[in-house]
Amino acid sequence: MLMDDQTDRAAPAAVVRAKLMEGRSSLPDFAAGIGKSEQAVRIYARQGMPIERVGQTPYVPIEPALAWLRDRGKRNASPPPRRPGRPSRNATA
Repeated sequence: MLMDDQTDRAAPAAVVRAKLMEGRSSLPDFAAGIGKSEQAVRIYARQGMPIERVGQTPYVPIEPALAWLRDRGKRNASPPPRRPGRPSRNATA
């Protein structure tokens, strides 16, 4: 009887965890999914990529993070034109 009671409690806990984690990924899984290292994902998080914590563990909300990466790519796609530099001292005029 005690074993059945524990099993009954475990099933709802698994359902609650599944609902809680829906749409989220761990850092290593997200990094593998986008073909980057976990360190790169941590750098992205410091640069503003959305991260949610469940307790002490960071998780990546998948859709907002992918949108952030797409937006970041658009911003970095065309860098501003460079200003002309000063001529070198050795240049002859």
